[in-house]
Amino acid sequence: MTGRLLTGREAYRVGLVSKCVPLAMLDAACRAQAAEFARQPQYAMRATKVVVNKIALTIANLLLDTSSAYEHISKDQAERVTVLEAFAGPGAPQA
Repeated sequence: MTGRLLTGREAYRVGLVSKCVPLAMLDAACRAQAAEFARQPQYAMRATKVVVNKIALTIANLLLDTSSAYEHISKDQAERVTVLEAFAGPGAPQA
């Protein structure tokens, strides 16, 4: 809600990501995760993906109209530029 960027460790700590590895180990960790997925029963994996995607799409559809309306209103607020400048930091391109 604050718009503050999180480090990988912070994202892990608050539950936004399930694993955090050093950049040097990222490729190996991704390959290991992919191999683990590949060992699972394929039908169950496909069915789970369909269910998760259906839930995500349903939630997105429920929120899209309201989100778009508030985004349209917020773009005209005077504080928007100030907040964007503060978020982007000094020297960042202007919105």
